[in-house]
Amino acid sequence: MTASAHDAQLPRTMVIGAMALMAFSVAIAGLGKSGVLGTAAPDPAGVVETRAIVFVDRDDGGVAVMEPGRADAIAVLAPGTNGFVRGALRGLVRERKRRVIGAEAPFWLVRRTDGRLLLEDRATGAVVDLGAFGPSNIEPFIRMMTVERGPA
Repeated sequence: MTASAHDAQLPRTMVIGAMALMAFSVAIAGLGKSGVLGTAAPDPAGVVETRAIVFVDRDDGGVAVMEPGRADAIAVLAPGTNGFVRGALRGLVRERKRRVIGAEAPFWLVRRTDGRLLLEDRATGAVVDLGAFGPSNIEPFIRMMTVERGPA
């Protein structure tokens, strides 16, 4: 006895059910990606302090950290130093270049009520939780946040 091709087919209701499940999954993923459905819980921690900063490359290989509207730098990263700061920026700048966003838009240092310090790129929506990388890596950003503010 040999089995016919008809005997090897899956039940029609099973095929229709599998296709419906796949279509539903794709639709939900698309709605989540588009922002129609929230995909993450809102952050319950409030904002204590923010500071806009712009990073400007210097001729000597250093980087000046500027506050918009202020003439002097709030910090200068000497050439070959502050590897974590440079690395964090490299990732954010790469995304800006991919989206053709200029360097004039500031980054934001944001201190939260729960003690976290974030580096936000509001131009792309990217956020780096600086505390996740340890106290020695967050220290340069804390210094940038605590420099006396210039005239508005």
